[in-house]
Amino acid sequence: MKKMEQRILQYYWKTLAKVLCAGVLITPIAVSAQQSRERPSKADWVKRLDKDGDSKVSKEEFDGPAEHFSQFDTNGDGYVEESEVPDNPPARAGQQGGQRPRGGR
Repeated sequence: MKKMEQRILQYYWKTLAKVLCAGVLITPIAVSAQQSRERPSKADWVKRLDKDGDSKVSKEEFDGPAEHFSQFDTNGDGYVEESEVPDNPPARAGQQGGQRPRGGR
């Protein structure tokens, strides 16, 4: 009976080791896939929306809901500059992955 218990334990530990190794190998792949869907940087977000090249986003250039523009335009000057963009700027309108402004649903 003792040999049987040893074999079971060996099988258990070998299986556990395989599972852990698989997790270590798969994790970078999953992280890489997630990063490809991640939100843009603040600078990239402004660059994507800034149609006239003035390094800020006007209401006309903004492609999201008007209430979001108002929440992003913290100084109320009618433009969203890089310093006003949330830490995790939203992805393109209609795409998932963006941070909703505070107070949003």
